[in-house]
Amino acid sequence: MKFYVRGGVGDFLQTLWFISNNPKEEYILHTHFKDAKNFFASFNVNNTDPYIFESIEQHDMQVDEILKNHGDNSNKNIREVPRAYYSSVSFDPKIQEEADYIVKTFSSEKPIIGIHPFGSKFSFKVHSDFNLPVKFIPPDAVKELISDKNNYLLYGAKSELEKYGIEESDNIKFVCFDSILKSLATISHCSKFLGVDSCFKTLSANAKIPTFVMLGDFKDDIRDSMFIDQYEKDGVMKVFRYTNFDQQRGEILNAMKTFISEG
Repeated sequence: MKFYVRGGVGDFLQTLWFISNNPKEEYILHTHFKDAKNFFASFNVNNTDPYIFESIEQHDMQVDEILKNHGDNSNKNIREVPRAYYSSVSFDPKIQEEADYIVKTFSSEKPIIGIHPFGSKFSFKVHSDFNLPVKFIPPDAVKELISDKNNYLLYGAKSELEKYGIEESDNIKFVCFDSILKSLATISHCSKFLGVDSCFKTLSANAKIPTFVMLGDFKDDIRDSMFIDQYEKDGVMKVFRYTNFDQQRGEILNAMKTFISEG
């Protein structure tokens, strides 16, 4: 029996409980995340065969390739990895130590709000190609969310954060490690998390950290059934579905401010 994982890091996080408990099984990784093999190796799972795609068309072509390489009697030989909405993710101690250090650089102890305003390059391409709302929270909006009452972890790639227009300060720290694992390992320090639909919001919801997601208002049954609906039903996640940020800016910011101030 071989196990099939499709998607990005959010999918990996929901399946990690099974994979890390069954490290000797063979896993087919069908993903747009280029460092997938190293991701699982950090959890001592090394029997992986990654298929990396950069477009929907390439993904579809690789399905035939996967079946050719792995699919003898495929209905019995390949099965999807079981998922869990909630689980505990334990990172390598060295990774966790580096992640923990960033929290120590705040000038004082306050509740920590995680904010992730960027979507992935893959999602940007797909959403642009299909004329869907792009995953992005503008810097002027994020500035309105920041106050002296909290500390803030701002997530993104170094290149994104450098030109975003917000500077690090006593209560604002950038989370932009070269390794996404180190960035993910900081999520456990957040008392709340706010952002676009991404693996960071998946991990915060997975850990039952109150989570707010700004979500494109379009039909996506897979996205909603796997990453949104159950968390929203359980009260872990609050969702604002938008079609145009500029036109709905006031509503979105009011919802975000209310989320941060509650409780």
